Amino acid sequence: MKDFESVRDSEWLTLWKDECEVEARKALTLARESQTGQFLGSCIAANGERKHWDVVLTTINDAAGKPEKLLAVSRDVTDRRAAEEKFRIIFEQSSDAHLLFSKDSIIDCNVAAVRMLGFESKEALLTVPMSSLSPESQPDGAKSMERAAEIRRVLREKGRHTCEWNLRRKGGDEMTVEITLTVVELMGRTVQLAVWHDLTERKEAEAALRESEERFQAFMNHSPVLAFIKDENGRMLYINEVMEHRFQMKLEDIFGKTDFDWLPHDKATRLTAVDREVLASGLPQQLIEEVPTPDGVMHEWLVMKFSMGTSDGAKMLGGVAIDVGEQRRAERALQQSERHFRELFDDAPVAYHELDLENRITRVNATELNMLGYRLEEMVGRPVTEFLIGEYTGTTVQQPAVGDPLHEAFERSFRRKDGRRVPVLMRQRVMTDAAGKICGTRATLQDISALKRKELELRDAEEKYRSIFENAIEGIFQTTPEGSYMSVNPALAEICGYESPDELTSKITHIAKQLYVRPGRRAEFTAMMLEKGAVKDFESQIYRRDRSIIWISERARAVRDQDGKLLYYEGTVEDITARRETDDAIKKARDAALESARLKSEFLANMSHEIRTPMNGIIGMTGLLLDTELSPKQRDFTQTISSSADALLTIINDILDFSKIEAGMLAFEEIDFQLGTVVEGSVELLAARAASREIELASLVYHDVPTNLRGDPGRLRQVLTNLIGNAVKFTDKGEVVVRANCQENAETHTTIRFSVTDTGIGISSEAQERLFQPFVQADGSTTRRFGGTGLGLAICKQLVARMGGEIGVTSEAGKGSTFWFTARFEKQAGGGMAAPRPAKLKDVRVITVDDNDTNRAILHHLLSNWGMREQQAASGKQALSILQAEAGRGRMFDLAILDMQMPEMDGLELARAMKKDPRFASARIVMLTSVDRQEDPEALRETGVDAYLTKPVKQSQLYDCLSLVMSQDVETREIKSGLVALSEQPASLPSEPIEKLRILIAEDNPVNQKVALYQLQKLGYMADVVENGRRALDALARSRYDIVFMDCQMPELDGYEATRDLRAIEGDVRHTWVIAMTANSLEGDREKCLNAGMDDYVSKPVKPEVLHAAIRRFSGLRSTEQGSPEVNVAGIIDTKTIAGFRELEIEGEESILGKLIDVFIENTPRVIKEARTALATKMCPQLERAAHTLKGSCSNFGAERMRAACERLEMTSREGNLDNAARMLKEIENEFELVRLALEHEKTACAV
Repeated sequence: MKDFESVRDSEWLTLWKDECEVEARKALTLARESQTGQFLGSCIAANGERKHWDVVLTTINDAAGKPEKLLAVSRDVTDRRAAEEKFRIIFEQSSDAHLLFSKDSIIDCNVAAVRMLGFESKEALLTVPMSSLSPESQPDGAKSMERAAEIRRVLREKGRHTCEWNLRRKGGDEMTVEITLTVVELMGRTVQLAVWHDLTERKEAEAALRESEERFQAFMNHSPVLAFIKDENGRMLYINEVMEHRFQMKLEDIFGKTDFDWLPHDKATRLTAVDREVLASGLPQQLIEEVPTPDGVMHEWLVMKFSMGTSDGAKMLGGVAIDVGEQRRAERALQQSERHFRELFDDAPVAYHELDLENRITRVNATELNMLGYRLEEMVGRPVTEFLIGEYTGTTVQQPAVGDPLHEAFERSFRRKDGRRVPVLMRQRVMTDAAGKICGTRATLQDISALKRKELELRDAEEKYRSIFENAIEGIFQTTPEGSYMSVNPALAEICGYESPDELTSKITHIAKQLYVRPGRRAEFTAMMLEKGAVKDFESQIYRRDRSIIWISERARAVRDQDGKLLYYEGTVEDITARRETDDAIKKARDAALESARLKSEFLANMSHEIRTPMNGIIGMTGLLLDTELSPKQRDFTQTISSSADALLTIINDILDFSKIEAGMLAFEEIDFQLGTVVEGSVELLAARAASREIELASLVYHDVPTNLRGDPGRLRQVLTNLIGNAVKFTDKGEVVVRANCQENAETHTTIRFSVTDTGIGISSEAQERLFQPFVQADGSTTRRFGGTGLGLAICKQLVARMGGEIGVTSEAGKGSTFWFTARFEKQAGGGMAAPRPAKLKDVRVITVDDNDTNRAILHHLLSNWGMREQQAASGKQALSILQAEAGRGRMFDLAILDMQMPEMDGLELARAMKKDPRFASARIVMLTSVDRQEDPEALRETGVDAYLTKPVKQSQLYDCLSLVMSQDVETREIKSGLVALSEQPASLPSEPIEKLRILIAEDNPVNQKVALYQLQKLGYMADVVENGRRALDALARSRYDIVFMDCQMPELDGYEATRDLRAIEGDVRHTWVIAMTANSLEGDREKCLNAGMDDYVSKPVKPEVLHAAIRRFSGLRSTEQGSPEVNVAGIIDTKTIAGFRELEIEGEESILGKLIDVFIENTPRVIKEARTALATKMCPQLERAAHTLKGSCSNFGAERMRAACERLEMTSREGNLDNAARMLKEIENEFELVRLALEHEKTACAV
């Protein structure tokens, strides 16, 4: 800014150069008129430099408003003027058109613009409106006016814009330019500068380039070569359409992607590594790459990769690839073919060589080299004659004529390198060149050394075979299929009684008719040969030449040709006449042995009868005598007779059992049973004897042992009873414990280990070795002291072996013994495990008090298995200490199980002490007593004992007792039991009869007649007696009897025949109840009696309780038939099973037991009817199925007799034997009536 205040107007004006003086004057004039004046001017500065100024003039008024001063404000614009000048030069001289315009007026333009638009001069162009230079539309189709408005908006915002624009030249033609519009300040004015760059050449170049690219792209897309370009990061920049065709991929899906986007990771990693190596080194690489298509097919490509540069210095990877898969496969196939040919050539089974016209070897395979032992270089190039030996050495191998290229095979001999001779079979063929001219020969050589050896061996074999054929002991033959001899050896001629083979073949022209005793045997021989191709041990009788008959055995085969056509039979013949005579002798001996066994069985039966008959009298009369009034001395004598008779009967049973075992006649049942019942029942049988000797007797079946088994419970009980009885016999004090634990537990079967441990006298190791032998005891002293046959353990050993187990003993003299044995049993359906008991006793706190360690251990096992929380004490004092200590901690016992017999303080004293102390007086008490002590129930009740059990205690008894005692319903518990005594005591025999019955006894022995009469009288019955079956039938014809006790063995007419005759006489009109009385004890006696038509079975010696049970069974059935509601369920159904169902009952709901009984009673008659229909139509499978259904349904209620009857019918139906099925089905119907009545009785009791 410069103040020109001191400069006069005239002087001020002289400062400016002439070219701007005029403008300065105008500005000065305006300033004086109180306006602002402005102009651009230039002047010479003091340093002589020309300066350009932008000057603004303003008048300053005084206080009166009159002009006083002139203020000049100037801005140095020298640099701007220089720039504008430079712009002007560029503007004028640029080859691009430049126009300055404002709104629609062109302010200025350069020469290039004039030329571009086709005007004659600049002046002519400046007169044209700017808008007239634009056609109606632009390159993108937009209206020019609309596009111009859009550009003006952009210019206002940004001040600059570049785009393509269509111009209209003066002549009206259009051209496309690139226009750059810029807003500029010029001479103080805002104008727009338009720079037009002619795009005609560029468009033409672009079109040409585009056409070139299209041609290149078309070429590349139609080329089989895959071409691609990638950037430095592996992204695809270009790829031709080969990719689409070969890889079924769209190009747009590949552009910008890397190999990792479409190839497996390992493949992409390897290819990327190659790409980086090419880019890093700048050197091209050629390689074979395997690339999979999306469908998994692998393609092989020959790839050339090379580095490419861009204008900005970046690197790109270029590449071309050709699919060489087919070519590579062809190459590999060719290589493989050549390799195969070489292998075939070298590995051919025949030797091969090629010769030139001079007979020099030009090619030879490995087979020939190996055959002759040479290396390749030792044979190639040498004449073949050098390797030939014999008469051919040094001669020329004959060449075949052209017309006959293949010689027939001929033999030659070659010399191996080691000098050995090699015979060969040689074939030659000429070779021709491409012109068809002979150029040599080729030959194959087959080593026939082995063949030569075989020829020699064959000759030797023929000689040997001929020698064998001629000298064989057995006859050898070949026959035609029609049955005539082709050849035979001398041995066959001798067997048939002929002098020579020729005589046999000439005389026997029809083998079936002339040789076989039974001609049909030849037809059988032929049929077997045609069916199986061979026969073995074909035995027949033939005629010898002298018509004597011998036995022969033939072994032969059929010989056929390659087409399967039968040629002849060949085989051997052996004279087995002597062997057949021996076999006949053996058969007779076997028949004699069987007869002997039968006689032995019959003898055993008779012995059983003869021995048991007097024993029946002795035991029966002794029992009757003991029921009379006797003096003490007489009673002692009589009891001695009774015990001696029982001991004698035991000895007899042992002897008979052993005899049955020796005779192989001991049969085993296969029935369902409950293991615990057998074990505890065996212990219970000997409980009284053990108690009388003050011995603790206990048993334990561990909880993991399957108990629902199938087998023979009777035989198991027999072994257990024997071992327990021995243990009790040889133990003076202490205990006898029976245990059963699981040794093997498979899905369908189990093996159980039983042990009987005692604290008795023990057995020395020497005696143990003899224990299980028949008639042997531990030593003489035991025999004298204890008696016995010495058969018990021997019988046990045999029984255990039959049960699939073994038996043994561990013992030490003076320290007791453990006898053990194992037995294998099948499981019942359901896996063999008993159903889990209801959790009634879970978490009940119980204290068990017993001075015997074993008893406490057994109780602990049982109680813990039932979920009870138990503590133990070995004495009464210790029990009180535990009770007091637990009460002090606030923990009370719910239950106490006390042993009655304990030293110092017995169970009764302990119970009194507990009831006196209010801290544990509420605990319920169960007392365990010995079988030989009769406790006073009243005393126990007064003491506060809730229940008592007699040892040995059964698991089920203990559980039922504890469940009842711990029942929350105290009132019900007292009503049911008062003092609960669950010990099973033997029922006393009734003195009054069940009902009035007429009974007949058929018995030939007078003593047994009296025994039966007195026993029946004791039961309250009168009976008639006859001495044989004939008299029994006579008595039955005269009078009507309800029951006949029929002895099986009687003179004139035995019980079996008498019963059969009785059934025939009565028919369907009536049925007299016949009960067999047999002294036999062999297996099958019961079935024999039932098959004869008898209804029941008792074995001698018969005891009163056995007679009572038999009569009770008859009365139960009879009451059923007569509609009587009274029935004794014992022996008909299992009361424990019924009790188990009752435990499942829920108060207020329908009875489960009642439902089951209703279903059984409703369905069983229908199944029995189906069985009768099946029997009538002889349909065994349907009868078997019906019997099986009945067996399963009645087993649910423990109806053992009915179940056994159903099982017998099931088995006989399965075997297809229906002879006794009608009687068996009748037995089932009778048993069902008893079961039905018993169940209805239980149902009524349940409802009450």
